[in-house]
Amino acid sequence: MNPLSRESIDDILAIARRAPSGVNSQPWQLLFLHEQRAAEMAQLVSAHADALLRTAEAATFRQCGSLWPLTDGSAPGVSAYDDAQLLEQFRALEAPLAALCLFDVRLGHGSQLDDGMFLQSIALVARDRGIRLRLLPAWQLATPVVRAPLELQENFVVLCGLAFDQKCDALPHADGARPEIIWRE
Repeated sequence: MNPLSRESIDDILAIARRAPSGVNSQPWQLLFLHEQRAAEMAQLVSAHADALLRTAEAATFRQCGSLWPLTDGSAPGVSAYDDAQLLEQFRALEAPLAALCLFDVRLGHGSQLDDGMFLQSIALVARDRGIRLRLLPAWQLATPVVRAPLELQENFVVLCGLAFDQKCDALPHADGARPEIIWRE
């Protein structure tokens, strides 16, 4: 089975959607973009990068970074971003399969944290299935640019980009096997 097939992604999402959320609301929405559409959005956002990098939100990324750890195994996390890293995240959406996690601002910050747990669950399950997933929080900056072409409702913003971009080694388990579950009465 193709690791980026719809069946594989549906399997990952079926597991990840069970991530905990306040009042069990599971408020997440993903907008999937196949390769050509993802490339178009990445190019559009890159063309507007100079303006996006002058926003107050970009300044926050530069100062504080993101709470999102990197999920590609390259580093434990980033404490702050420079402009080159933000631009690289815009371009990284040019992947064989990409998605944007959308957030309904009417739900408040608690639901934003719920979305974060969902995204981390997707990343962990994808990695377990041998699929590399990069979470791209800089795409939060792109909402004004992609709202019209993607026909986003006014109450939705982009919370994070997701780039499913290559097969990788699955997460190692003890002795190369799945953890054993033992029930005792």
